[in-house]
Amino acid sequence: MRICGVVFCALAAALLLRDRHRAVAAVCVSLAIVTALVYCASSQLSGFTETMNKLSEGGGFADYAVTLTKALGIAYVTGAATEVCKSCGEGGLAYAVSLGGRAELLLLALPMVSKLLGIASEILG
Repeated sequence: MRICGVVFCALAAALLLRDRHRAVAAVCVSLAIVTALVYCASSQLSGFTETMNKLSEGGGFADYAVTLTKALGIAYVTGAATEVCKSCGEGGLAYAVSLGGRAELLLLALPMVSKLLGIASEILG
């Protein structure tokens, strides 16, 4: 929730600067806040990576942990790229990035789906 407060303050500052015809300063404020938020978010994700490492060490979960981590990375990067494209007024490019990310996720999940179908066929057959 602190992140939302910081973002709203930065948004207000950027809008005030932009209204006063200081577009370069508004962009600099936005860029500084985005950089700080990415740093904060990445430091918070260290707990996630530690947990995933612990889970992957035991019990045959390693393949799934790697796949899940890749899927989350693809989702976050695709979402960020889509929003940047939308902010720049490139709706078509945003859709293409989003579609590409979905296709990557489907391809990433394909081996797990085939394993699942194999297990289901063994149980039923």
